[in-house]
Amino acid sequence: MVERKSELEFESELVDYIAKIGGTRQWQKVELHTNEELWANFKRILEQNNQDKL
Repeated sequence: MVERKSELEFESELVDYIAKIGGTRQWQKVELHTNEELWANFKRILEQNNQDKL
């Protein structure tokens, strides 16, 4: 029988799983409340991962 979960339960479990892949912290959930915070976070990550191109 397939276990049915709410979207919130699934999302929480996925975030926990992603954060702990390989026993080390691979990802951190950031609380963003506005579009400006979202874009600032995106820009920070993009710049962080493309230092050799900047």
